[in-house]
Amino acid sequence: VGQAQAEMAGKRLATFSKPDLVFSSCLLRAEETALLAFPNHSAVHVAPHIGEVKPGGFQWLPDWVVPDDMWRSPSEQETQVRHRLGAVSAKRLVFDWMPSTCGPADWDAFLKWLWTRSEVRDIVAERLAQQRRPCFALASHGNFLHNLLAKSGWNRTFLGNNAEAVAAVLSVDTSSGF
Repeated sequence: VGQAQAEMAGKRLATFSKPDLVFSSCLLRAEETALLAFPNHSAVHVAPHIGEVKPGGFQWLPDWVVPDDMWRSPSEQETQVRHRLGAVSAKRLVFDWMPSTCGPADWDAFLKWLWTRSEVRDIVAERLAQQRRPCFALASHGNFLHNLLAKSGWNRTFLGNNAEAVAAVLSVDTSSGF
C-alpha cells in the first residue's frame, strides 16, 4: 500500500515544477517514498534533521518499537532499498552529504545544514540570477510536517491516504553573498 501511495503522489507531484534537488529524511521509509515519488530524478539526497517526530503523548516510546523509525548505516539502508525497490533505485540514494548522525527533527537545524551545502547555494544563486525560484523537494514524515511546518502557516495539500505535499516559499537573505 505504501509503495502505491508514493507512486500516486509522484504522479500528482509531476504536475509541479521539477525540483532542482530532492531530499529525504534519513529514515528508510522516507527514502523509499522519495525514490518512488521522484522516479525520474537522478538522485535523492539523504538529509539530517527532518526525521519523524513521535505523536503527542508517545515521546516515551523507544525507537526500536517501530523499526523503520531507527537510523541505520548507509550500507544497511542501501541493502534494504536494493531488496525492496531494486538496484537502480538504490544507486539513486545519495549519502554523501549526510553527517554521521540523523540528528533530532528540527526544521531550523535542517535549514542551517542545507545552507552549508555549496551545491544548494549555487542553485539558489543561479535561479535568482534567472529570476526564477529554486525548487527543492523534501520527503519526510507526517508528524514532522504537521507539528513543525504547519506552525509557520505552510500551505498543505493532501495527495492521498499517507502521502502529503507541503508547498512553501522560503525567503532568502541575499546579503550574505552566498
